[in-house]
Amino acid sequence: MQDLTHIQFCTATCRCTATADLLSSATTKYQVGGASAPAGVTLLAGADRFATMKAVLKSLGAI
Repeated sequence: MQDLTHIQFCTATCRCTATADLLSSATTKYQVGGASAPAGVTLLAGADRFATMKAVLKSLGAI
């Protein structure tokens, strides 16, 4: 049997495993990238991938 524990860190896998219960219990919700976000979700985006990453790091207090 193949060890698949590393897959939990894959963005696509995390997105697929986020359940409705988990999302509804979150106090702060973010969407990374895109032109708009649904109501109640903070959009972290920039003009390009570097500006988007800067927005993410800034929201985490890393910069």
